[in-house]
Amino acid sequence: MSSTYSSNLRVELIGSGDQAGTWSTTTNNNLAYIFDTSVAGINTVTITSVNQALTYVNGPTSTAALNQSIYAILKFDSAAAASAIYAPPVSKQYIIWNNTSFTITIYNSTVIGNTTAAGAGIAIATGNKVMVWSDGTNFYRLDSGAVTSVAVSGGTTGRTTSGGPITSSGTITFAGTLVVANGGTGATTFSSGALLKGAGTGAVTTASAADIVGQISTTAVTNATNATKILNTGGWNVTPTGAKLFFNYNGTDVASLDSSGNLIVLANITAYGTP
Repeated sequence: MSSTYSSNLRVELIGSGDQAGTWSTTTNNNLAYIFDTSVAGINTVTITSVNQALTYVNGPTSTAALNQSIYAILKFDSAAAASAIYAPPVSKQYIIWNNTSFTITIYNSTVIGNTTAAGAGIAIATGNKVMVWSDGTNFYRLDSGAVTSVAVSGGTTGRTTSGGPITSSGTITFAGTLVVANGGTGATTFSSGALLKGAGTGAVTTASAADIVGQISTTAVTNATNATKILNTGGWNVTPTGAKLFFNYNGTDVASLDSSGNLIVLANITAYGTP
């Protein structure tokens, strides 16, 4: 009875009663060159073609270049252009290191050794190190889910809110609406140039006051490069319109100041009085 081979790792399965006196060699080779390398082995693969199949043989071999598909970690080198790599059509996971200057995409092949894609592939940018896995037809990237939380300095890791101030050594950019919690020490303190909304510049950049939800300090709004109003919770707001600055209280313009320094008020002006 001759040997057969497992479907995923191509382990040599010795036939009943076969290899008398030598079966231990086959078993040890299975352990050393298939099981060990499939869990912890790294293999450097030189890319010589824009469409290249990983090598795959029946049974164990000590020659890494003959059985690239078995290894846990694949480091790709020397691509001359963007390339497609084809793994056998079996379930397997890999850590891929793209050590080339071009994007590489890994696919399952339809048949062992060919360069026809069986399903969806995963593109890996130059310099990236990623974990991928295959169901035998399609490749998937391990980190493909949406990011639902971030780690914040002084706050809580693994949540979408922070128990303390969020700090950053660089720029924090928000694509949507920034929600600032009411109260809470540090919730409304922003450093100049540190927090952007969209593509603007300044401490807090916003198209309208409605884009900032919650209670925010007057200083932050005053420093906003594109803010259209300065307002507070007491009913006052100051609005620049053309060459004039309007002072409004509870919906009524009570004074204006133009660019020449002319002040117009709705009621009396009192000199030397007590404000």
